[in-house]
Amino acid sequence: MDIFGESSIKNMVLESLAKGPQKGVDLIEEIKTIRKGTTKQGIYKAFRSLIKEKAIVKYRKNLMLNQIWLNKLDKFIKQTDENYLNKENKKVIDTLDWMTKGSKISYVFNSYDSLDKFHSHIFSLIIKRTDSQAPIYVYNPHEWFVLKTGLKENEDYLIDWLGERNRQLYFTIGHETILDKKFRDAYSSEKLEIAIDESMNYPENYYVNVIGDYVIEMKNDTMLAEKLDAIYIDSINEVEASEKIKTLLKTKHKVRMVLSCDTQKAKKIKAKLGRNFLIPVDLKDK
Repeated sequence: MDIFGESSIKNMVLESLAKGPQKGVDLIEEIKTIRKGTTKQGIYKAFRSLIKEKAIVKYRKNLMLNQIWLNKLDKFIKQTDENYLNKENKKVIDTLDWMTKGSKISYVFNSYDSLDKFHSHIFSLIIKRTDSQAPIYVYNPHEWFVLKTGLKENEDYLIDWLGERNRQLYFTIGHETILDKKFRDAYSSEKLEIAIDESMNYPENYYVNVIGDYVIEMKNDTMLAEKLDAIYIDSINEVEASEKIKTLLKTKHKVRMVLSCDTQKAKKIKAKLGRNFLIPVDLKDK
């Protein structure tokens, strides 16, 4: 693959990560060995640039290719999917490979941009690993992501990508404000069914996705949740709300994401989120 030029540091990073996730320090040593005279500072600059471009994601010391970015590069994904998704490749220790029934992993991020990149990556992996007939269940108190520049593009792409894969999405919104109803009316389709239900009784800062036996739960701090709710209550148009959300998210906010593989927990959440939809019997057990 030659995106940035055969000898560029950024291209070497992508080529190496196409073989699987790596620790940053190991990747630095590999590049310095191949590309004589390359400085550590130069490689870190390439890391930062690729993260900004959403080509790679970082969690703690680990670097990996962003699955959403891969999906957009269809030719490249065909070359790299086997390395990322094939469990027989013993060199790759992937998050989903070693998760067992009942296990869970917790992640902490300092911003929604960081969470969004990593969540999209994990979400895409789960979609590819699970039954293609398994519906996707989502709950958000408000779907404010479509109003935040940067997050909206990712959200829209994910929705289109799921539609191309013919995956059924059941989306529940926890509030019935003007903007929530606008989202429902604008995005509802045969494959994306959206319901508004104010009786869910989930915490105001709680978000959840369920796919098969996998559960992705996210929580932001309660103060941020209250401010987001106030924006939705006070705003009547998307432009106004978008500017307020943009200003609000300029400050750092800790966000926690918990990924679990739990059949019973997934079943319980799916039953709760599925009550507003006419779900075919053969899909309820997926």
